[in-house]
Amino acid sequence: MGSSGGEGALVGFRASLLGIGTDIGGSIRGPAANCGLKAVGGGQEQIVPTIGPLSTSLEGLKIFTKTLIDAKPWLREPGLLPFPWKEEDFFNGRKIKVAVIWDDGVVKPQPPVTRALKEVVDKLASSDKFEVVDWKPYQHDRAWEIISWDGTPTVKNKVDVSKDSVDMNHEPRNERDEENVALWKEHGAEGYKDAPVSLQLVGRRYVDTVA
Repeated sequence: MGSSGGEGALVGFRASLLGIGTDIGGSIRGPAANCGLKAVGGGQEQIVPTIGPLSTSLEGLKIFTKTLIDAKPWLREPGLLPFPWKEEDFFNGRKIKVAVIWDDGVVKPQPPVTRALKEVVDKLASSDKFEVVDWKPYQHDRAWEIISWDGTPTVKNKVDVSKDSVDMNHEPRNERDEENVALWKEHGAEGYKDAPVSLQLVGRRYVDTVA
């Protein structure tokens, strides 16, 4: 069912009014589909895992989503954009365009999946509120190669004995820095030869940007 299967079963049995699951490749959508629930999940297109609600009704999803957005999480999380909750008709009478991927060119959908997708497309196409278009994905095979790469085989930055010797004139700034310098002096670059060098990239919070 997915990693949120327990949450889906709990809400499906009406033991809880609202559930929260996590999703990368279908761990919310799978349990919701199997338990007859409404849900909002992330996707592999985002690569990173996301949280999302599971409920027996659309109203439950609305309560969760509105509560979360009203807390303005973009002020604390650099990866989020400011998008306040809107009650009015976002499309303002315009048709909602739905793009359909029949085959991503990597894995051919099984017959029941194609049949179910066709039923949904036919239903949407029969409504005057939707515009359905076919979408041919661009280089999904290449995208899979990128998101499946773990970085291990091609680490380029390693400890170089000839370049990474410790600065013997450095005066430790505090106890932690002193421990760090002592560790490097004890083992030296030779002790860490060919060890991978990693960097952490941290973005600014939105609240810091607008302050």
